[in-house]
Amino acid sequence: RGARLLAQMANAGEAQLLVAYGLEVPPEAGLRPFARVLAYDYPVLVSRRLREDYLELSPGRARRYALVSGYAPGERYGARQSGSQLLASENFEPALVEVALGNADASVQGLAVADYLIRQRGLGDLQFSGLASEPAQPLRWWLPASATVLAGLLERAWDEIPEPRHRRLRENWL
Repeated sequence: RGARLLAQMANAGEAQLLVAYGLEVPPEAGLRPFARVLAYDYPVLVSRRLREDYLELSPGRARRYALVSGYAPGERYGARQSGSQLLASENFEPALVEVALGNADASVQGLAVADYLIRQRGLGDLQFSGLASEPAQPLRWWLPASATVLAGLLERAWDEIPEPRHRRLRENWL
């Protein structure tokens, strides 16, 4: 479904620039990844009751996790939660809303995405904590395959920015 949606967006001219995790994007989507990794994002566990999630996890306790389909850290985390109910979501925002409404106990999200959505949607009662068991995920720009001139310009511009400036940009925007 996600690949089909990306293909529809690219073909309709809606997907001008996309920032995404390491996606498996099929060729028919009409998108190509930016050559450089923009940043690395860290998987986090988002919850309303973070302390309870860690203190009361026990083998016999069933939990409800809102997981984003296709987000590998969340899927791996969900697979380790035997006896828990897994609620599938097509993207990150509905999964966070499920947690905010109390329909799910927690959700595994990327730190940059979770922080952005929590601030933008006023979900201040949500908290997050890192998952040491999950590696950082690369964030890349994706461009329409037909935008070769734009891609070349962006890549050259990105290469000319010194690393300290890259770091400040990531800190300010991600």
